[in-house]
Order: sequence, then structure tokens, then C-alpha cells
Amino acid sequence: MIVNLSNPKTSKTYTVKVDSPVYIGKKIGDEVQLEIIGVGGKGIITGGSTKEGMAMASFLGNQGHKRVLLTPGFGFKNSKVKGEKVRKTLHGTFVDERIAQINIKLVELKEDNLDAKFGKPKEEKKE
Repeated sequence: MIVNLSNPKTSKTYTVKVDSPVYIGKKIGDEVQLEIIGVGGKGIITGGSTKEGMAMASFLGNQGHKRVLLTPGFGFKNSKVKGEKVRKTLHGTFVDERIAQINIKLVELKEDNLDAKFGKPKEEKKE
């Protein structure tokens, strides 16, 4: 499982690879302890994706895949026609064993030097 740690103060993202699934049963918006992945502090789960590449959606509220009809916004971009809708498969709010990647926003950090611990971070593009 891949955990992306996003630090809003420095605008940097750190990628941590974990061998076993972590945070099973937690949902988007839950505050989690980061000691499990080797970082001291707390974070909030903001999203993720499954092994099949389906995004987690906070508005579904279930565990598992669901086909939903979307209008432009979350999960559906670049609408060519006004009023266009598309049916997509999304994953629910809860983290389960099918999740391959989780995004976590750092809220409280006990360690200051994450660059030394995880190496050079991915730079986020500012748009």
C-alpha cells in the first residue's frame, strides 16, 4: 500500500510504501495516528484509489464499488456538452483491502525533518 503524506505548510508530498494494509475500517475525514507508518503525529485521510484505479468518493458512504451517475465536478471533468452526465464506478468512503493508495493531510507533526527521513519529496504543481 502506498501512503501519500501531504504537508500543507511546506506544500510538499512524501510517498511512503507500507508492506501491510493500514487504516482498514477508517473513512475519509477520519483523523489517524501516523506512528503506524513511522512518522510521529496525526493526519486526516483525504482520499485514495483502489488497485483497479477507481477513486474513493466521500459522498458515497459505503464500503466497496458503486456505479454512479456524475455531472461535471468530482470524478468527471472536461464536459463537452452542457448538461452531459457520465456513469462511472467509484469506491466508497471506507478503507478496505482493495485500496492501493491513501492520501493523508498532515495536521500535527512531531518530527520537523521529513526530507531526511523520506528523501527528496515530489513537488506539487501550483496551478
